[in-house]
Amino acid sequence: MTEPLQTLKYLTDFKCLAAECPDTCCRGWTVLMDQPSYKKLKKAMQRSSVSEAKRFRDSVERLPDNKLSNGYASMRLDANGNCSFLDPDGLCHIHSRYGEDKLCYTCSLYPKVFSRRNDVLHMTASLSCPAAARLCLLDAEAGGRIEITTSGLPRDELLGKDYSSAAEGPGAEIVSVITDLFFQFLDFDEVPVASRLFFIAQLAAILSEGYADPDGAGARMAEDIEAMVNAEVLLGLHREFSALQTSPMEAITLAQKFLLTRVADNTAGRLKELLVRIVERYPQTAGKPDDSAAKMVRDYQDSVAYWTGHCPERIDTFVSNLCKNYLYYKGYPEFTNPLAYVMYFLATLSIIRFLLFVQPQLLSAMENDLAGADRESAVRLLDDTAVDVVQRFYREMQHNATIVDFINREMAERGMVNLRFAAFLISA
Repeated sequence: MTEPLQTLKYLTDFKCLAAECPDTCCRGWTVLMDQPSYKKLKKAMQRSSVSEAKRFRDSVERLPDNKLSNGYASMRLDANGNCSFLDPDGLCHIHSRYGEDKLCYTCSLYPKVFSRRNDVLHMTASLSCPAAARLCLLDAEAGGRIEITTSGLPRDELLGKDYSSAAEGPGAEIVSVITDLFFQFLDFDEVPVASRLFFIAQLAAILSEGYADPDGAGARMAEDIEAMVNAEVLLGLHREFSALQTSPMEAITLAQKFLLTRVADNTAGRLKELLVRIVERYPQTAGKPDDSAAKMVRDYQDSVAYWTGHCPERIDTFVSNLCKNYLYYKGYPEFTNPLAYVMYFLATLSIIRFLLFVQPQLLSAMENDLAGADRESAVRLLDDTAVDVVQRFYREMQHNATIVDFINREMAERGMVNLRFAAFLISA
């Protein structure tokens, strides 16, 4: 069945890197297999040869009584953590020998993510995929919204599944309208991206009043929203935000806590490699453990000033496209209120920003004034580092619930769901 599909521009250029991928999705993940795919692949491999039939038995494990729609079976990992169907040439044995239609739903769709809101199908991607992360982050037009049809996608029969998102609360019926406003704010390029994020937080706060008082706040909420859709009002909010006396330390403390917690976690995968590189630059002085933390903060602030001074448009592009991808990846009705939804993104963003700007290669480039000597090389280094940090972070987040738990716990314990804290996180 063919139907309209709303997506972001960068996904029209997506192509799997296959054997060239620096962080293959065929390693480290236990992939669940749906029943139709299990039966289709089993039949194909049994008919192929005795050795292929044996490889199927050795590589796929049935999960009896599993109630998940896609959890009929799972693909085993080998001793190196690779999918048992990953061949030595770095290619998927199923795809190369039997064709894409024999892949399970998970493998066929990844990294694409689908959701249905107000009966409109949306598609975005998980930035745990290196190819998706690069396409999303680096092109100023990558976050542009476009409409295509499902007929242009491989295995469009999979899109007939139910991708409906939970939608509760007084604003649920205008999800698409609110998403449109968020995108309008992000595209208001007369002001820096930090101010645009503040606009979104301000709108989310207005919407949250409607959640708290659905009977009395509805009319006032509509008036406040209408008032915000005005360039002069937005410029006034920009001036208000710029005049705020905010400290970046709340965001920095959150990010440092994340760094030190995760670097001690033995399950932290490729993200841990990135974190260890940071920590090794700041050996603790005996009896003065706070000295290294303070030096890290100073380096972060110097790095932010240097790179935003030399490459402001690149950093605005990173942040704007990350936010747009988030808006399509998660819907705000999934959270207790719209401001909690926005704050979750801002908390995640503050951690990613910190990890980016304290990367040793960016600090070394700053110390040697690479941007002053060779701006093209500096931009290339900044781009590559941003893609690497974002991809590693989201890969770990997607498959390690402790990261999500950390962010939710910190939001609750610090009382972060308010405009004051939004300003703190944005200003860092």
